[in-house]
Amino acid sequence: MSNALTWFNDSNAVVKRVYYAGNSTIYEGMPLFYDFKALKNWTGYGAATAGVAMTEQNVTAEGEQNEGKYIRVVDAVNVSTAGGTATAGVIADTEFTGAELPGVGTHVTVTGTNMTDGVYEVTAVSDGVSITIDGRGADVTGTAVTVVHNNVHQFAGVVAGTGCAGQTGPCPLDIFIPNGAVVPVRCDVDTTAGSTVLCVAAGQQEFGCSSGSAASMPVAIAMETETGLDGTAGITLAKLDPKMFLYNTGSSTALDLGLGYTHTDQYVTSAITTQFLPFQVRSELTGTGAGGMIGAKFTTENSGTACVGDVYGLWSQAAVLASGAISSAGKLVGMWAKTHTATTAGTIACPIYGLQVSMYNGVACSGLTAMMYFDEGTAVGETADYFFATYNSGPTSSCAYIADTTCGADDKLGVLKVRVRGTDMYINLYSDTKS
Repeated sequence: MSNALTWFNDSNAVVKRVYYAGNSTIYEGMPLFYDFKALKNWTGYGAATAGVAMTEQNVTAEGEQNEGKYIRVVDAVNVSTAGGTATAGVIADTEFTGAELPGVGTHVTVTGTNMTDGVYEVTAVSDGVSITIDGRGADVTGTAVTVVHNNVHQFAGVVAGTGCAGQTGPCPLDIFIPNGAVVPVRCDVDTTAGSTVLCVAAGQQEFGCSSGSAASMPVAIAMETETGLDGTAGITLAKLDPKMFLYNTGSSTALDLGLGYTHTDQYVTSAITTQFLPFQVRSELTGTGAGGMIGAKFTTENSGTACVGDVYGLWSQAAVLASGAISSAGKLVGMWAKTHTATTAGTIACPIYGLQVSMYNGVACSGLTAMMYFDEGTAVGETADYFFATYNSGPTSSCAYIADTTCGADDKLGVLKVRVRGTDMYINLYSDTKS
C-alpha cells in the first residue's frame, strides 16, 4: 500500500471520454448533459482524439440501444415552443432564445401540421429567430410547429482539465462524472464551503443557484469559500453528486424514515434584500383537464393506534423571531389563499371560492366538531382586535358586503351576504357605538 497522499485530483474522481456535439466555447468545469434522444450511431469508430471532430454514420432506431445516448453530450436546454413555422427544416420562432434555445448537436422532439413528426438533430441556431434541424429525408415543412426538449435532468458531468479549454465543439473531450468526488467546476456565484448548493441550469455553461423551475437542478455542494465569483465565472471546488438531493420517487413506494425520526428539515436562510421565496411549486394545465387539477396535495393519515396529540393535514406558520421586524407597509399572515382569473381568461362557468373548508366524518366523534375553529392562544403581547377584518377599500356592492340603505346611518352600516343551503341570507353589521 502506498503511503503517498492524493495530489492534483481527488482519487475518487473518474474521468470519462465523451463526444461534445455542441459548438459552444469549451471551459474547464463546464457542465454537460447526455443527448438522451440521440439517434446517431457510433459503431465502427476507433479511438476518439480529444479536440478533433468526428462524423457519425447511420441511425440507430429508438429501442435498439444506441450507444450515442451515453457518448454524446450537449449544452443544457429546456425548450417548449409552439406556433413556429418550418420551411425545409428551418423552424422560425421568436421563442428560441435563452434557456429555450437548443444548442447545435441536440436532438429535440418536433411536431407540426403537414409535416413528419419525430426526433431531429439541431444543426444550426439563430438566437431569437430560428433553429435548423436535420430532416434526414423527412418532410420537415409545416405550420403550428412545436419543439420540446428538457435535458437538465441528464447531467453527465463537467469538463475535466484544460486540454480542450478555449476550443469550440464538436469534439471528443474528458469529463468528471458526478460520483461524489471533489472536482473543479465552473461557477458564477459566490460560495461557502460545505454549504452552498450549486445547480445546473438550461442556457448556462456554469454552475449557479437554483431558479426554482424545471430549467434548473441541484447537483453539487461547494467545497470552497469564494467571494469573487458572483457574476464572473471562475473555477471552484465542488462535491459533484446529484444523489445528495431528493427529487421524487421513481415508483409509488413510500419513503420510510424508519423508527426514531420525527421530521426532516429543509432549512433555508438568505440575506436577500428583495422578496424571499425559497420554495415554489407551479402547476400549469395545458390540456382539457377532464379530471380537474390539484396544484399541490398534502395528505396526513393516521393508521397508528391511540395517537396522542393533534393531527394536522397542513400546518402553516408565519413567525417573527428575535430581532425580526416588519414595517407598517407589510403584513404577517399565517396562510394566504388566493383565487385569480386573468383578464384574458375564457368563460368561467363554475363557482369561484376564495377558500373551501370541507369535513367528512365516517364515524361518530365524542368530541367537539366544527367546520372552523379559532384559537388565539395565550396572549403575551398583543391580543386580537377583531374576529375578522376586510381590506380597507372594501368590496363593491356586487360582492359579499352590501351597504344598507334601508335604515339610518346611526342604526347599522350594512350586511354580510351569505348563502346557506342554496338560499341567499344576510347577517346584519352594526356600528361599534351600538350595544
